[in-house]
Amino acid sequence: MDNRYTQRAIDCEIIEGNITDPTTFANILKVDWIERSRKDPSLYVMAQSNATEEQILESGKTDFENEFLPRLKKYIKVDSKILEIGCGIGRMSYYIASICKELIALDISHELLKIAYERLRIKYGLTNINLFEGNGIDLNSIEDDIVDIVFEYIVFQHIPSQDIVKNYIKEINRVLKVGGVALLHGRDVQGVHTDDNFSGNTWHGAQFGHKEIRDYIQDTSLCIINEEGIETERYWVLLEKK
Repeated sequence: MDNRYTQRAIDCEIIEGNITDPTTFANILKVDWIERSRKDPSLYVMAQSNATEEQILESGKTDFENEFLPRLKKYIKVDSKILEIGCGIGRMSYYIASICKELIALDISHELLKIAYERLRIKYGLTNINLFEGNGIDLNSIEDDIVDIVFEYIVFQHIPSQDIVKNYIKEINRVLKVGGVALLHGRDVQGVHTDDNFSGNTWHGAQFGHKEIRDYIQDTSLCIINEEGIETERYWVLLEKK
């Protein structure tokens, strides 16, 4: 393996090397996110170093009101069960939990989940939030056909393996109820060093856009009901399970 390093984004080291299998790569991804969580959690989840609680709340509110609600409010009911993939420190989770019966908040880093637990369950007493540590490759902690809405924002764009993202789509299909929807965010442009050949890179994700999603939903019950930002860095897709 070539051990020359190139700095990208926020302390991202890219190692040009061989393709790794999804499970091995997911383990690398988990280790790197735990390290980021310990170093400066708010920097990596909201691009603001050592953010105060007030800043975390304001950041979460802005994204909740501008990204989440406009696209999903018509699907949310008082008894909805929502799954948030990549909850981080619970920026948006605080607000999502206020409009649903149950929020399942999943993250790859137990360090981020500790912060989320202290904020959401201890500080604010939100008892309808269940936090789960994911393995970075599937949703194995979630039962089949129990979720009304799946939400992911600025998560898939950091996964450099298309195989892993494709597996998440199949898992989303598994956990959604019939008639449930998934709102997913990605990057529909090819960036630098975003394929599995750069297996030391766990910051820049593989391209996830309008072409990829059509491949990924094959052999599932998911269909596309809306897309935004095709061929841009802010791609959104809304899927429904038929």
